[in-house]
Amino acid sequence: MAENLNDILAEQLRDVHLPQSIGWWPPAIGWWLVATIMLFGLSLLIFLYFRNRRQNRYRQLAMRELQTCYASWLQTGDSSEYLQSANAILKRAVLCLHDASALAGVSGLAWIKALNERVCQPFSASTGTALAIECYQAQPAADIAQVHQQVCQWLQSHSRKPVQVGTEQHA
Repeated sequence: MAENLNDILAEQLRDVHLPQSIGWWPPAIGWWLVATIMLFGLSLLIFLYFRNRRQNRYRQLAMRELQTCYASWLQTGDSSEYLQSANAILKRAVLCLHDASALAGVSGLAWIKALNERVCQPFSASTGTALAIECYQAQPAADIAQVHQQVCQWLQSHSRKPVQVGTEQHA
C-alpha cells in the first residue's frame, strides 16, 4: 500500500512552473514622466528654433540685398549709390527691431552713434564718415570694400537692446 500510495502521490506532483515574465507594456509611471518631459523639451526647442529664425529673417534679407548692392558696385563702380543703398538697408534693418521708432528720423553722425551702440565692434571712423556724410557726395572717397565688410558684420552681430538716441543730427 505504501508503494501504491507513493505512486499515487508521485502522479499528483507536477513540474514547477515559473510565473509569466513581466511585459514591457504598460510602462511604469517613471517612464511616462520621462517621456512627457522629453516631449515638452523637444517641443520647446522646436518653438525656440522657429521663433529665432522668424525674428532674424530680416537679417538674412538685408544681407542678401546688401550682397546684391555690392555686386552692382563691383560692376558699375558707383560708390555714392552703394553707400546710399547700404544706409537704406541699415535703416530698414533697424526699423525691424521692436524699439526702433526712436531711430526712424535719425541721420548723420547721430545715426552712426546709434548703430555703434548696438554692436561690440563699432564702425571705424572712415566707415562712419562714409555712411553719415560721404554718401551724399557725388564722388565719395570711401573704401567700399571696407564699408561693405563692416556693414555685413554689423548686420550679423547687432543686438536688439534699446538705444539712447542723441539729438545731434547732420544731413
